[in-house]
Amino acid sequence: MKRKVFAVLLILAISVGTASAQFGSGIVYDPTNYQNALLRYYQLQQHLLELQKSYAKITSQLELATQMARFVQNMPARYRALFSQWRNVTSLNTFGNTGSWINGINSGLLPTISTGYQKSTTQLLPYTRTISLAWMRRSLSACSPNTHPSNLRTART
Repeated sequence: MKRKVFAVLLILAISVGTASAQFGSGIVYDPTNYQNALLRYYQLQQHLLELQKSYAKITSQLELATQMARFVQNMPARYRALFSQWRNVTSLNTFGNTGSWINGINSGLLPTISTGYQKSTTQLLPYTRTISLAWMRRSLSACSPNTHPSNLRTART
């Protein structure tokens, strides 16, 4: 009997193989890991959808820019217009200072315009204190006695 027990134990010890996991093929099911894997897969799908939308938008913008670039080549022809015909300006040259100005305006030549402008306008001098004082003295001397600033106080009282 001891021999039979020993033989059975020996057979059992020899026949015991390696330990296997849950499903017998080495696969262990972890619910938390499975949930995280599903979440990552869902996020990856969402990311892929956003990338596809971005690609479609960038592609449409490129097509629009290309189309607009084709139209730029023809822009001068599209907006070409005839120059309007201006009438000549006329004026009397009573004091002898507007004739060259009118000729310059009608001809469009810059030297003629500059010369005419210089003849028809009075050139201003740079502002200085002496010019200002001289002008004030001249204007005060031209005032009538009733409007002179020194007489205004006495006229009011």
